[in-house]
Amino acid sequence: MNPKKILIAAGLITAIAIGRYVYFLPSLSSGMAPPDFEATLPGGEPFRLSSLQDKYVLLHFWGSWCGPCRKENPELRAIYEQYQHKNFTIVSVAIEKDPARWERARTQDGLPWPFHILELTSSFRFFDAPVAVQFGVKKLPTLFLLAPGGQIVLVDPGLEKLREKLAGL
Repeated sequence: MNPKKILIAAGLITAIAIGRYVYFLPSLSSGMAPPDFEATLPGGEPFRLSSLQDKYVLLHFWGSWCGPCRKENPELRAIYEQYQHKNFTIVSVAIEKDPARWERARTQDGLPWPFHILELTSSFRFFDAPVAVQFGVKKLPTLFLLAPGGQIVLVDPGLEKLREKLAGL
């Protein structure tokens, strides 16, 4: 094969990969203040993100239908259990079409934190749910770590990077 064609093909593949990576990045970044939002928790209690400004908050966007999300949940449960007494909590925002499937997944995965939010969507565009739009979420799972006072300190870190940050608290 012609070396020039190989170089062009490699350049195109690289450009596509970089474009895909950039597209899926959330629109918020470290150092920004997250948008505040209101929601209702499963027991009917009102919730407002700003009510947790005195804590480190891991905002966890996920779905019961999302294989990588479900695979990540046991590790998030372990992180919560390790840091819940160190001014840390998790707020899960599920992007769903079926509330029963969400309830079943929460129970099966044993998610012990008290803040679970259901964002129902009726379209095939899962990321048109209001809170997902506010945070610019385009893929699941997506994580945001917020510091006390509300500033975003990590955007979509891997679990290892998240653990490193929390270990330094």
